[in-house]
Amino acid sequence: MKQVPPLPGEEALYKWIGGELQAAAKNPEIKQTLKETAVGAEQQLITPLFQCAAQLRKVPPEEWRRDAAITLDVSASAPRSQVFSYR
Repeated sequence: MKQVPPLPGEEALYKWIGGELQAAAKNPEIKQTLKETAVGAEQQLITPLFQCAAQLRKVPPEEWRRDAAITLDVSASAPRSQVFSYR
């Protein structure tokens, strides 16, 4: 988070996350909880989104339905891959 400055409106979020990271640096129990939460989120949320996006690439765009549930969160996987691409 130190490598990428916040966009306008993200300052409070950066401050909050920074406070959590500082607390984790001082307290091994908090640090372990954050690690477990991050690993769980990666396995249960992020990986399935990438799998969904990979499947959607196989569907021709003319067959996509904007109201289909499967298309709902595909864009959520993009920020993870582009986290360091804006400045």
